[in-house]
Amino acid sequence: CILTVSVLYIQILNFELLGSSLIFIYPAVFFSAWFLGTGAGIISFLLSLVGIALYLLPHEPEFLLSSENWMRLSLYVLTTAFVLRVIHRGRE
Repeated sequence: CILTVSVLYIQILNFELLGSSLIFIYPAVFFSAWFLGTGAGIISFLLSLVGIALYLLPHEPEFLLSSENWMRLSLYVLTTAFVLRVIHRGRE
């Protein structure tokens, strides 16, 4: 979980350089799930989801996400949920 928050923090600080790319956040969540278990993976996923929605995706006025950003967020949710499920099934 700390790794995910650290990656989000670094991503936010270097936003001009890295943009709103989510490429560094995926490995942090997967690392948490693989080495610390499904519970830690879910917590990391939820923390990253909040961080992405609040800080990394550009907002319209009144903090509304555009349709393009909803698609990016949905893709992130589906991909991460799938990989977390695969990791969980592999541990059984």
